[in-house]
Amino acid sequence: MAKISIFQYAIGNSDWSVTGLHNIKLFTHKTGNNTKAIAVPYDFDYSGIVNAIYAIPSENLDINSVTERYFLGPCYSKETYEIMLKEFITKKSEIYNMIENFDLLKERSKKNMLSYLDSFYSQIEKKNATSYFLNNCLK
Repeated sequence: MAKISIFQYAIGNSDWSVTGLHNIKLFTHKTGNNTKAIAVPYDFDYSGIVNAIYAIPSENLDINSVTERYFLGPCYSKETYEIMLKEFITKKSEIYNMIENFDLLKERSKKNMLSYLDSFYSQIEKKNATSYFLNNCLK
């Protein structure tokens, strides 16, 4: 869940909810006697990274544009955020390469998407980046 929350924040998507199952599908995998649910996000047209011309933020959020990031994740420990942010940093070049090499995107769209992600990475690569998530998580 922490990873999904940070992913949604990274792409600037505030049009999702796990509890409301809005733009999230839950899949279950049975292991032994436990059934584990895996949340899979979808429908990113209202995200800042896509920046669709018709996309507007929810009235419930204190943002003026879908390109403004708004963290909608639940609260986790500092250690959990550190682990998740480190994973995003480790995967940065992989993510950028995927966008750069995606043939169905126009060059301008690629440039805009990468620039949008640059601001996310600039934020999480700073010392004490976890403080933003700790202070803005949904309590």
